[in-house]
Amino acid sequence: MQIAFFQGFSPILPVILLLSLAALTTFISYYTYRDLNKGGPFKRWSLITLRSLSLLILIILLFNPFFTRESVTTESPQLAIYYDNSISVSLERGEYEGLESYRERQELFNEQRDDRFTYTQFLFDTEIYSGDELTVDGTGTHLNAVLNHILENENQFKAAVLFSDGIATQGRNPVFTATQLSIPVFTVPLGDTTTVRDLAISDVNFRDPVYTNTVTRITAEIQYQQAENEQTEVRLIENGTVVESSEIRFQSSSGSRLIEFERQYSDPGFYDLSVEIVPIEDEFTTENNIYTFTTDVLDDKTRILSIAFEIHPDVAAIRNQIATDIQNELIQSTWLGGDQFFDTDPFSPEFDIDDIDLIILHGEPPANSDISERVTNLMDQKPVIFFTLPSSFQGNRSFNNLKPAVPQTAGSPIEVRPVRVSSDLSHPLLELTIPPERTLPALLSHQSEYSISPAGQILINANFQGTETSIPVLVSDEGANRRLATVNTYGWYQYRLSRQDQSGEFFRNLIDNLVSWTSTPPDRRTLTIEPAKSSYTENESIQIRGSLINERGEPELNGLIDVDIFDADSEAEISTFRMRHTGSGNYIAEIGTLPSGTYRAVASAALNNRDLGTDEARIAVGRSNVEILNTQRDDASLRSIALNSGGLFLENLDFSRFNTHLEEQELYDTVEEISETQRYLREFSLIWFAVVIALLTSEWILRRSLSLP
Repeated sequence: MQIAFFQGFSPILPVILLLSLAALTTFISYYTYRDLNKGGPFKRWSLITLRSLSLLILIILLFNPFFTRESVTTESPQLAIYYDNSISVSLERGEYEGLESYRERQELFNEQRDDRFTYTQFLFDTEIYSGDELTVDGTGTHLNAVLNHILENENQFKAAVLFSDGIATQGRNPVFTATQLSIPVFTVPLGDTTTVRDLAISDVNFRDPVYTNTVTRITAEIQYQQAENEQTEVRLIENGTVVESSEIRFQSSSGSRLIEFERQYSDPGFYDLSVEIVPIEDEFTTENNIYTFTTDVLDDKTRILSIAFEIHPDVAAIRNQIATDIQNELIQSTWLGGDQFFDTDPFSPEFDIDDIDLIILHGEPPANSDISERVTNLMDQKPVIFFTLPSSFQGNRSFNNLKPAVPQTAGSPIEVRPVRVSSDLSHPLLELTIPPERTLPALLSHQSEYSISPAGQILINANFQGTETSIPVLVSDEGANRRLATVNTYGWYQYRLSRQDQSGEFFRNLIDNLVSWTSTPPDRRTLTIEPAKSSYTENESIQIRGSLINERGEPELNGLIDVDIFDADSEAEISTFRMRHTGSGNYIAEIGTLPSGTYRAVASAALNNRDLGTDEARIAVGRSNVEILNTQRDDASLRSIALNSGGLFLENLDFSRFNTHLEEQELYDTVEEISETQRYLREFSLIWFAVVIALLTSEWILRRSLSLP
């Protein structure tokens, strides 16, 4: 039914002006024909009226009159029906015959439901979507999402019907959301309450990656039902071989147990692992008795060969500082002359130079000597740190062609102190604090002009009594395959022995930075990311872990890491996340759930406006077994949802009781919906144009009948 009525005006011009125009047009029409005597008074007043009306219509349209039209529609009340489409409702248990029983209950409801209602049907598992065609392949059950959906649409529906087994595998407890509803929810149970014998691995916690010679723990959570006094074995399988097992006995009928294994690896590499439960007799299903994953074992030791060519306190101070880091494996060698070495002989047949990550040279051997040539060959393609000692300034030395900085003359000794070349932190070796010059012990060097290699970069300079000199204290050189560094002063042992905390800290940070930066290959990946688990299921929140090291090879604590998620076969970006630091250079990002498939995670790291690296990982998302961890119908939840919302738990499938309850609650009342539309008379411009033309035409015809011009 539609009702239209005049509403008012919305004048385009001021009302007083429009009224004045209306009076003026009427007066002009009257004035034009007031003296007309032909045809008598009727024709005279007809002409006045025709002209007045044609002009008044135009003025009325300037008043912009409008009217409203009300449409009243009557609709049947609506009910929402939600069908559980998860895997668990398709399993056969007791008298419940899976999908066949489900469809029988669906048909029974359709036969008995009242036609006075309009029914809107939805399917749900991990999400909600329209329809009623069951596939029962959902990998999770998000009952609370259903209750929230009802809450958001309760103005549209009079009531809701929920077909489910009540086993929520996602979200918060739906019972609490049911108390907020203002419409009743009727729950129809699916499945069976019969308890079955079943063991399941619900989760496994493990670290990845792990490091050699480090104990790593693997914890498995075992869920069990109807297994009282049963005994079984939980096995840890590594690369197809059982490496550890644990006997467990279940003291209660149902519950959960935590089983912990410990592993320690001496060799790096990838290891395929599985946690497996030996099935017990008459177990409901064995599909959830195994959990498979992969771990990456890394060898992160830095093997350092330290060769000293003279006895000096600096040698012991530097070696002692290097040895404080357990990740460093220090191999000491002191040249005694000729072919004699103390501690380790780097030229013995047993010594393998390929195992060395970094060479440190303290001082230099005599130029053009046999040992000089042998050491030069030893350094081939290896990163090297040159620490200057008094022997380094004795004329033309052995390594002048290799060092990033070489003195041109052998000047006299001079006491200097280190100062930063600039405050720029763009080089990782400069990520330390140099105390004020006056607080530092003096170092020794020699007055000279220095030749710097083409790729050399002066990072720390030397001051003499507060005056800048041309002596570079620290020079770095980064090539395509290795890194070199030269320290052109000696006397560093005083810093290690200093009672000034700032001096000692500066010395420790400098040595640590030098070792870590120089030993790290220029092409080494500084950023690595990988999913926390080797595979995920569709209802699991995916976690990506990352490890960031700077150019020195040390954990970077202040990096910014962005991760972009792509489909494996597409360049279309799905989402972007910023990883957060969790300590020790480790980062993490929670990216939520993803549908089954394979995805790419592309990460990029930056620090102080410089790129630290990129990395890419694959994320495998498979089907979930969470739906078969617990398959016993949860009548308590279904009953609570119904009672808390004012509905009924239809335990006996008594749908006539459902119809009676709707009648008692007077939910059959039809719904009247009133909609209003607003229209302006100016919108009918063609009609008004035709009317004005008709009036003016009539006036013209009447004038012609009176022989008026």
